[in-house]
Amino acid sequence: MARVVEALLEARRTSKENLQLALDRQEALGDMARTHRLLQHAERMARIGSWRLELEGGRIHWSDQTYAIHGLAPGSQAQLALAMQFYPEDDRAKLEAALDRCVRQGTAWDLELNFTDAQGRPRRVRTLGEIDERAGKRVAVMGVIQDITDRYQFERRLVAVARTDELTGIPSRRAFNEELEAALDRAREGAPLAIAIIDLDRFKEVNDRLGHATGDKVLQVMAAKLQAVQYLGDHSIARLGGDEFVLILRGRRTHEELVQDIARLLADLRYAVPDDRSVITVSATIGACVYGASYVDRASLLKEADEALYRAKRMQRGTGAIAGNSAHIQSLVGEPR
Repeated sequence: MARVVEALLEARRTSKENLQLALDRQEALGDMARTHRLLQHAERMARIGSWRLELEGGRIHWSDQTYAIHGLAPGSQAQLALAMQFYPEDDRAKLEAALDRCVRQGTAWDLELNFTDAQGRPRRVRTLGEIDERAGKRVAVMGVIQDITDRYQFERRLVAVARTDELTGIPSRRAFNEELEAALDRAREGAPLAIAIIDLDRFKEVNDRLGHATGDKVLQVMAAKLQAVQYLGDHSIARLGGDEFVLILRGRRTHEELVQDIARLLADLRYAVPDDRSVITVSATIGACVYGASYVDRASLLKEADEALYRAKRMQRGTGAIAGNSAHIQSLVGEPR
């Protein structure tokens, strides 16, 4: 009887322990469920999804937010080949190369790529990936993907504002500096290059007599004239500041037809500004410099073009000159427009 009672007490104790274990497990599952829900909320707020690619069998696991970023319903069959199709060809090649290095060498990656979701909407995503090793064996690649479209577009707008002259709408000095450095890299490989600085004559007189609003209008007109020029071939324009503009000229015309092009430009940039007493004719004086052995960087090109500009001004306003060339370039047409 004593052994029976002892067995009953032991069974009761064991049952109580099992019940407590069951309750603890249920509470742990509840905590896991709550944590999972919080993680899902965090993913939605941050637009971040997680993923995992099993190396054996190629099975892909996506979180709900990863499906949302792709514009797919959760639970849709995810395949590596299908996932790659969301990226344009160039960016797809970058991602495939990163994935290959990660599998072969264990190298992690962090890339920002262009992306088009299942609804055809262009997006920008950041993707990170790393290897998952178990007992020294590479078993999977895992990582996260984040929709950074809003941030990317905001940054692009900031860059566009910084690169654009607010008054005229043409590229700013900062944009010119970046463009010229890129052009110099190509020039060092043999591509023809020249720059031309344009300074407006009698612009101060317009400001003093007619006011800054009229002066601003003159700058806008001159910028529009420069934008409308077609005969310069491959070129870009920018405003250096004040009443100075600059041209980057590429291609054969920088050597063969530069004098003729400057003469035509001098004619196109003549502008008559009406005044109560008379007309103020605003013209342009141009100084140019062709890339060569003596002018191989931005500083030397700008310095020589600026000196050519002031050489032309000393001879006659509304004319042009080229560094290293004694020619005094006259406007093809004398009447302002």
